[in-house]
Amino acid sequence: MSDQWHLLNNGQQYGPYSEDDLVQFVQEGRIVRESLLWTEGMDGWVAAATLEGLFPPVAVAVALPRAVPRPVAASSAAAARSPQRATAAGRAPTQGGHGTKQGARVVPVGPYPAQAIKPATFELLLTLFGSGLALLGIAAWAQWTMRQSEVAAQANQILMLRVMLVAAVGCLVAFAVLNYIYLARIWSALQYGRPRTTPGKAVGLLFVPFFNLYWLFVAFYGLAQDWNRITTRFGDLNRAPKLSEGLFLAYCCCSIVVFPVAIILWFPVMLQICRAISFMALPPQHRARYSAPR
Repeated sequence: MSDQWHLLNNGQQYGPYSEDDLVQFVQEGRIVRESLLWTEGMDGWVAAATLEGLFPPVAVAVALPRAVPRPVAASSAAAARSPQRATAAGRAPTQGGHGTKQGARVVPVGPYPAQAIKPATFELLLTLFGSGLALLGIAAWAQWTMRQSEVAAQANQILMLRVMLVAAVGCLVAFAVLNYIYLARIWSALQYGRPRTTPGKAVGLLFVPFFNLYWLFVAFYGLAQDWNRITTRFGDLNRAPKLSEGLFLAYCCCSIVVFPVAIILWFPVMLQICRAISFMALPPQHRARYSAPR
């Protein structure tokens, strides 16, 4: 089977999806046998039931007429034609009652719900980081000038030095805390799509000694993988800015092996995270008009 499948729902095309995505949709009840699928090379849309291996074989179909009386079989056939019940909470309902053309009943993937989160501001991170470094530089300069000044002038310089150091530490602490807030915020926005972890674990386990060396790959590289998978699965998230999995993997590796390089990679990593959070903070009706900044 192809890895570039498209799903037709209410006249709107979704995808592309991989073969594994289609199998999972079948297990979740979001694709039924009458759902219409298409991939490159096909002349037109085909029913999902015609794809080999997508649905399990119906072994009871031959034994059913002999084991069940005729009136019961008729009622079962009528029940099969009735609209399906809605799936469990958090999943999209089935097609019954949506009034599509006969023979084109498709289980909708449904829109991703609105997220009660605030947008992220990458400029604020840069301001805190730059201010902290600038204040540390000024404090170093004050320390150097204090050694060459008269004793009477050193009291004021010592006071200025202490103020600069406190302000620098405050900016850098606020910068670090805001990084963790944004990391928890983007994991929180993905919870409807069933990601691999929760916001609390994503941030909290980064503080566990030694284990955090492994968890760093889950919190960042796993984030890029889950984000791209979930935004591809839901049609109204297809315009979401994608996270570079290679960049996030390089950031994790360099954080352990070459930390100075990780500091450089932090800038594009957090820029992508901030853009992703800001996209999720949009109302659902605005996501279709979203255009990622260059």
